Amino acid sequence: MLRKKKAKKRADRDWADTARGDGVSQPLRLLPTDPDRIPPLGVLAGGDARGPAAYYARQVPYAFTTPPSRHPLARRRRPSFVVRAPEVFSFIDRPEEALAFIERTLVAFARSPERRVSINQDRCRQIDYGAASVLCALALDARRFGIQLSGTYPVDPAAREIVESTGLPKLLGLVDEPPAHIRSFELRCGRRGRHAVGAASDRNRVTTEFVEHLDGCLGEYGVELSDDGKHYLGLLFGEAIGNAEDHGGRPEWWVGGYLRRPPGSAVGDLNVAVFNFGNTIAQTVAQLPPASMLGVRLRRLIAHQRESGLYHRSYSPDETWTLGAIQEGVSRVNDQIDRIGHRGTGTFHMADTFHKLSRPPGDGYEPKMVIVSGRSRIVFDGRHQMIDTPTDYGESRAIVAFNDANDLKEPPNPRNVHRLERVFPGTAISLRVYLDAAHLHRLASPQP
Repeated sequence: MLRKKKAKKRADRDWADTARGDGVSQPLRLLPTDPDRIPPLGVLAGGDARGPAAYYARQVPYAFTTPPSRHPLARRRRPSFVVRAPEVFSFIDRPEEALAFIERTLVAFARSPERRVSINQDRCRQIDYGAASVLCALALDARRFGIQLSGTYPVDPAAREIVESTGLPKLLGLVDEPPAHIRSFELRCGRRGRHAVGAASDRNRVTTEFVEHLDGCLGEYGVELSDDGKHYLGLLFGEAIGNAEDHGGRPEWWVGGYLRRPPGSAVGDLNVAVFNFGNTIAQTVAQLPPASMLGVRLRRLIAHQRESGLYHRSYSPDETWTLGAIQEGVSRVNDQIDRIGHRGTGTFHMADTFHKLSRPPGDGYEPKMVIVSGRSRIVFDGRHQMIDTPTDYGESRAIVAFNDANDLKEPPNPRNVHRLERVFPGTAISLRVYLDAAHLHRLASPQP
């Protein structure tokens, strides 16, 4: 009796994709499948070199230098290779653990002899949509090469609900529509330049659909976006996708999100993810021509910080490049030698806009937006504002330096800007804010 009850409970917690992708017979050749072979550093060849999973694997060669049996949260279990998710799978809260789990999953995709991988999330109690969406994108790409996916749902009821409604089981069509209290914008993958003549580009189409989704989320609380509000949010998300298209170096990008308002709760969590693989923000901005005015100023800033001894294990020139990229006028296309434009503040304004829509921090609610790019991480938590600030060049520009002096020459608060041990080969924006009817109605009321 005990064994039967346990088996029944386990079956209720498991999910499995019975199809092997699209029937493709070739293995996913990310790496040699011999678990004891350590590949030469950076030589990760084979398979679909253009796919996101193969690309990601080539950017994290260190993840493949440990035999799978030595990974504390990965093991072989016939017939599947099992990877176990951490308790908190989140770019917002625990990015190192999230990146490590994604890397272990890639190792499993590459080395599973039977091409079966089981993703065990039984102990997950908190899941960030940004990290989960990256995992979904890589898993769906691996599935094209015959990888058969299965998994275990979280024991935690809220985490399970999120996985069922927005995770791999939902994207694989293994579950029905999400419950009424979850409003989901299913993860979309768009590509640069993919549209028929006379039709909207993926960028424009997805931006319009996502703004409609956000308006619908606000409608759950009896408010709606004004026409100006829709236009403004469209510009912000269009810029975020445009950055991925123009600077990422790869054609594809992903957007998704959901609102979850538990029954009986006045507060719901709104989650958004925008990400791409390819060039990092630091790599992109560092391509500014040495003679350009913006390039000269940023390199002077890096030289000043290096001479001041500000760089250490948790803060490097990459973080200066990344932080510089969100300031007014900073863009790779601002390469003129005699002037600097005024574009480039959309990322901060996206964080600021959603922070204003969210109920104020406190009582366990901490609205945040996080950027993870390469090894750099920036946390927008509403404590630092973008302010018009005089510069050393006799002008005033909108700056957010994440320190009390709002001075880019000074080190930023390490809670907001820091360097990671692991790498994300691209740029991911993950946002989580909390919608509350009373707060939103105050915002919608005419101001005296």
